[in-house]
Amino acid sequence: MQPKNKHQKHLYYLGERIKSERHLQGKNEEMVAQATGISQPTLSRIENGRHDNLKFTTLIDLFDYLDIPLTEIHPALLTK
Repeated sequence: MQPKNKHQKHLYYLGERIKSERHLQGKNEEMVAQATGISQPTLSRIENGRHDNLKFTTLIDLFDYLDIPLTEIHPALLTK
């Protein structure tokens, strides 16, 4: 899927970042989903940049669990 606008590009980047870090840590989708309280299909959509209604708290939970600095969240996502 090719991102159509800046908002989608930021979501796509965040999804790629989450997926990359998850792989580096040797964790599977089910492990991360369970630890953060989301479903595996939801995590998959997030990682593929296809989740349009992503809650900020979910993103923080994912970043916190995977030890990704919150500074990597683009400000444009906060002002949708």
